[in-house]
Amino acid sequence: MKSQKGFISSIGDDFPSLIPIFLGLLIFFSVFLSSYNTYKINTTNFSLQQQAISVTGIMRTEPVISDYNSFISICNKVNTNKKWVAFLTDLDMNVSKQKALPLDKEELYDNYIIKNNNSRIYNCPNDNWDDLELKNNLKKIIYMFPIDLDRNNFSVPVKLFVIVWGN
Repeated sequence: MKSQKGFISSIGDDFPSLIPIFLGLLIFFSVFLSSYNTYKINTTNFSLQQQAISVTGIMRTEPVISDYNSFISICNKVNTNKKWVAFLTDLDMNVSKQKALPLDKEELYDNYIIKNNNSRIYNCPNDNWDDLELKNNLKKIIYMFPIDLDRNNFSVPVKLFVIVWGN
């Protein structure tokens, strides 16, 4: 009786041909998973950007904000599932005096956002203001638009900021 050297089993002869097939499947599913993750990230970013455009479109419906109540009524028209805030800041016509907004939320709230004669602050919605973090790495979209605000029977240019971030 002769022993058959090198014979493992009926599948043993197929091992050399199965290794490239398994490696090919591994590479295929790795590329597929990577493509899916990229698609998911881009879809999330696109959804956030669409919501931001929707919010800013509503906030800019009136080219002139006549008073605080009209600003709040515009704010109440916004319907979105993302968190957002909108506020008005002064637009100094002297370019050398214009400053960038601070990343400190309290300084922004106390010193930059416009207040009306009754010390009401032009920002909305107030319940999202506490959730806003300008310094963290959360994905945010910030838009700024020039708009007019009636102050003491004069129309003055101001900046409308809209910040939208994910849940």
